[in-house]
Amino acid sequence: MEKLKTFPEAKQYFTEVWSPERKRVIANLTNIKEIVQEQAKLYSLVSIGCSSIGILGGGLTLVGIVTAPLTLGVSLGFTEAGIATGVTSGAAGLIYGCIKLGIVKKKFSDANFCLENHNRTSAKMKDLIRVLREEGESLEAIIKDNRDLEVSLAFQEIKRVGEAISVVTEI
Repeated sequence: MEKLKTFPEAKQYFTEVWSPERKRVIANLTNIKEIVQEQAKLYSLVSIGCSSIGILGGGLTLVGIVTAPLTLGVSLGFTEAGIATGVTSGAAGLIYGCIKLGIVKKKFSDANFCLENHNRTSAKMKDLIRVLREEGESLEAIIKDNRDLEVSLAFQEIKRVGEAISVVTEI
């Protein structure tokens, strides 16, 4: 079986390298998908919370400004608290958005690295399969040639037997 020398190498590469790596890639991508979805969900919650706090800050600011003439300026503390609350909620939302973006970018980078490695491994597996297919086709051609040769030899024997029978019948 000299012609199928690539088969053991291809089988070993498939079972020891390609298949386990493929499973790791799928698990890694699934994990990344879950983390990105979790970050999107958290970002939605944080965004809603920061927006709500921002609305509250705007309300405090408005109440402080509107009631300032009635309270002789004492309610301006509400205005200051409202402005501080609004700015803080806006900053918190912006900071969390940047953190989420960083986490998602890192996960996409990890996924890209993982897929590039798997592409190289898959290319080698594809090359092994191509060589194995060529060896199989070569072996098929050899078997066909041998069959053709055997059939040709059988016909030659039948022809000799036929000639022998014609010689015997002439006698």
